[in-house]
Amino acid sequence: MGPDSTTQDQASLAQKTSVPTTLIFDGQQITLENEPSIPLYRLSRTIACKVQKHCSIIFEQIEVVETSRPDGKDSRIRQSPHDLYYLVNSLLMLQRRHDTPACYLTAPSSKALGNIQVDVYDTPSQCLGFKAMLNADRSADNVQLFKADTQQILFDTRPKLKGGPYQWTDANGQIIAYESGKGDDNKLIIQVPLQQDIMDALAALWTLRLWSYSSLMSMHPSC
Repeated sequence: MGPDSTTQDQASLAQKTSVPTTLIFDGQQITLENEPSIPLYRLSRTIACKVQKHCSIIFEQIEVVETSRPDGKDSRIRQSPHDLYYLVNSLLMLQRRHDTPACYLTAPSSKALGNIQVDVYDTPSQCLGFKAMLNADRSADNVQLFKADTQQILFDTRPKLKGGPYQWTDANGQIIAYESGKGDDNKLIIQVPLQQDIMDALAALWTLRLWSYSSLMSMHPSC
């Protein structure tokens, strides 16, 4: 048999994994807990950077191409990233636009769900909640990024108890995932099977939540 070339979309690998599925985020890259050497997603820079002018990050999906040699002894792996979402966090900006949310995602890729507005709010337990509103008919190319009259709830996340882990619920209030760990060992445990584009959006929103949360820690040190 001749040389064999296969292309694996690593996000598809995550979808095929039986639930619960655990994602690991080290501050710039997301992998599966049981496949730590193979990246699923990558940020264009680490969320630890707090330079005010850097209020956006590219969220990339990683496609891995593995090509075997004719002798079958070795194979070469090439990582091919492509932009999936643009993450925006202007919470640290001294001067920012007020006609757009402080935190949101825009979709440059046809694989993405659409633009997603993120509303940050205070919960009864005196912690921060994050509500993701999907604008399925909007993309990064639109002048008007969000339409309040047509957007729909995608996810809501907040701790059940003060100091507890963040739980992610869907529009029906069903818990679909919860967070664990901290620092460079952030985990997202997905408990239900998700369509690929939903999982992509969840992973992107998770990183945006961690990024925006770190920006707001000085305002809510007890959470």
